[in-house]
Amino acid sequence: MYSVPLLRQDHEITGYFYNPNIYPRREYEKRLNDVKALAKLQHYRLLEGEYEPDQWHDAVKGFEHLCEYSERCRRCIMNSLYKTALKAKSEDFDMFATTLTNSPRKKIQMLDELGAKIEEKTKIAYLRTNFKKKDGYMMSIRLSKALNIYRQDYCGCEYSLKEKENFQEEKVKNG
Repeated sequence: MYSVPLLRQDHEITGYFYNPNIYPRREYEKRLNDVKALAKLQHYRLLEGEYEPDQWHDAVKGFEHLCEYSERCRRCIMNSLYKTALKAKSEDFDMFATTLTNSPRKKIQMLDELGAKIEEKTKIAYLRTNFKKKDGYMMSIRLSKALNIYRQDYCGCEYSLKEKENFQEEKVKNG
């Protein structure tokens, strides 16, 4: 939403939608459709990755019970960033980045650490970004409302959905 105009100042942009963690499938489709609409509105090429929930489950196996910000999330992000780097390399791009740095729920330091590891392993540059800067998160909210682009209310995986539902139940129970 907000990252493309910022990146476009210095880079040619191609989006890549790879999110095998998103659950359920209808949520995946909803997010993908709005990213496609955004790509048209913002005039950038969008590549679509495979929807591989079984592969994602393998990546986070043994950590399902952990909450957000845990090793489960770290493995999930590592999986997605690695696949993104491989796609960038196969397309002969100079670098890869992530829009996750716009989220107030994601830690820049962890994203940069994972990006550096993947850069070392794949030999494709990771572009360090922080799209939260200069009110980036709020700008993305305003833009999504103005453009009628869907904004999810949980990270994406079945475990984060359950955490959200449990939180809402507790909130109702406690008044």
